[in-house]
Amino acid sequence: MPRGLSVQPELPPGVFQARVDDKGRLKLPALLREALAGDPGGSHFITSFDLTTARIYPLAVWRENVRILEGLHSDHQAAQDLLFSANYLGCLTEVDSQGRILLPAELRRSLAIVSGPVRLMGHRDFVEVFPEAVYEARLEAAKSGLEEKVALLERELGQEELLPELRLLYIEAKPLEAEVHEVRPVIVDFTDEVLRWLARHPDDLHDLSPRKFEELVARILKDSGFSVELTQLTRDRGMDILAHIKNRILSILVLVECKRYAPERPVGVGVVREVYGVQKMHYANKSLIVTTSHFTKPAIEEHRRIESETELKDYEDLKLWLGRYLVGRS
Repeated sequence: MPRGLSVQPELPPGVFQARVDDKGRLKLPALLREALAGDPGGSHFITSFDLTTARIYPLAVWRENVRILEGLHSDHQAAQDLLFSANYLGCLTEVDSQGRILLPAELRRSLAIVSGPVRLMGHRDFVEVFPEAVYEARLEAAKSGLEEKVALLERELGQEELLPELRLLYIEAKPLEAEVHEVRPVIVDFTDEVLRWLARHPDDLHDLSPRKFEELVARILKDSGFSVELTQLTRDRGMDILAHIKNRILSILVLVECKRYAPERPVGVGVVREVYGVQKMHYANKSLIVTTSHFTKPAIEEHRRIESETELKDYEDLKLWLGRYLVGRS
């Protein structure tokens, strides 16, 4: 399989969880997004060679692959067929401002990729996209007979115990396997375990029900020193949570509106104006809008006009809030 030339910075190794939305856009984890953004060309080619997984190549790497394949003389027709298939399934694409990359429709159909979770594996010069079922099958196949595979590699390379770390991690440490492959918890209450899970897998925020998202925000505010009250589902217009903090010097009431939106659905200016109106109606000191998405430009501009009385917190802010549960609350 062609590999191409390394680009700077090299793509980070490892397996990452990600999600494809219903429009076929793959949300890249921050580490991969930053590495791909560092490619000088800025564009990428996404395709498949085996109709099992997809590959995202920096454009410079893909062009080098094409040059290598077109330079083959021993089986030129095979190379041409491979390039024809790759171009049929693939397309040139770019990472958008929200860190998403579009998977071509024909490629999604061929790999049976629908909206939902996928796994990404970082290689030296490309990112491999695994449908979840393919990843699980590949993982089981890789673990099968692993001790014999390590021994074979050591014989081929002519050195005993050349790969002690691999032997330690995958053979001698088999009882730790459950710790390596996490099981997604069923979210009933927001225990510390669940909060740490969400900190590691923030895309799962989009799978919460709107009410569960309100409960999550209430828990975070409570851990920050507020006394909180969730409003009734039938009368929450403009205030899902009442957050109150009081000491000897002052008393502050904050009205909180929670919007558990999909990543592609931003919070508009109308929400900002409505929440601000409810804040004034109830004589609250401040209002806070929290979303799993982001805010439109008009919404941000409206917020700037009243920023002393309102706060906007988006998906990136939520990730920072949840990150505290990985290192201990402060």
